[in-house]
Amino acid sequence: MARGMKLGLKQELILSGVMVTAAVAAWYMLLYQPIAAKTTELKQLVGNQQDSLQAIKNYETQTAALRLKIQDLQTQTKIWDSRFPARREIVALAGQILQFGKENGLTLIEMKPSLFELYALEKAGAQMSGKYVMQLPITCHFKGRYLALGRMLEKIDALPFNLTIEDVNLAVIPDDYPELDVKVRLFLYVHL
Repeated sequence: MARGMKLGLKQELILSGVMVTAAVAAWYMLLYQPIAAKTTELKQLVGNQQDSLQAIKNYETQTAALRLKIQDLQTQTKIWDSRFPARREIVALAGQILQFGKENGLTLIEMKPSLFELYALEKAGAQMSGKYVMQLPITCHFKGRYLALGRMLEKIDALPFNLTIEDVNLAVIPDDYPELDVKVRLFLYVHL
């Protein structure tokens, strides 16, 4: 074919269409698709990083909450430990129990062991510090009304030391109704 041959309008349009299609395909393959793939990859990486960042924030929040819980537990432990007085305070503690009964309307008849025996126990043996707790049984024999006993038992946790009630025995005093004969067996807890 001759060099100066002209293409017809239809052929020029087809050729132009093929060239535009080839240019669009080349643009898509060489530029758009790699950038789109890289953008998708970066979006996925950002999403993962945001998930990691959220996990770190959750971890920091949980860590702060756990630190507060630890501080609260340490405070409660100190308060709990402070409710176990030293053995050298046994007589004073027994005195507080007796005063507590009196304040609630009960009259002491007898206490076993007696204050003298408690004093001897307080002074006996080597004093040890810290973590060992002794359970000391005490029986208080009171005279009083049922409501006075109820008030005392209801408020027993107000005492600044740990004790537990093991047994309460009530008997009516025939010649002195409504007074009762009350025996309370309790355990006092002290550090050795």
